[in-house]
Parts: sequence; structure tokens; C-alpha cells
Amino acid sequence: MIDGTWARFKCCALPTCGWAYYDTTKSRTKRWCSMRTCGARSKARRYYERPR
Repeated sequence: MIDGTWARFKCCALPTCGWAYYDTTKSRTKRWCSMRTCGARSKARRYYERPR
């Protein structure tokens, strides 16, 4: 908290996940704790919800 990195500690954007992570990206825009699990699930869900 003292050195200002507390803002990089975030919760995963997937509502069912509940994990927290430390955002190490330069732009501080990481959304998921893991792209392999939460990111892939979120993107797949959005893809299958699209009208065809």
C-alpha cells in the first residue's frame, strides 16, 4: 500500500470465479486471473450467445 501498487490487486472479471490476482501488465488492464481458464470461458460464452 505504501509504494502505490495496491491498485494492481484486482478481482477476476468472471462473476463465478472469485479469485484475486496481481496485475503485472504495463497498462494495468488485465481482466482475468488466468486467460487459460476464466478468459477463455468468458470469450466462449460471449461467442455462443451471439445471434446467428
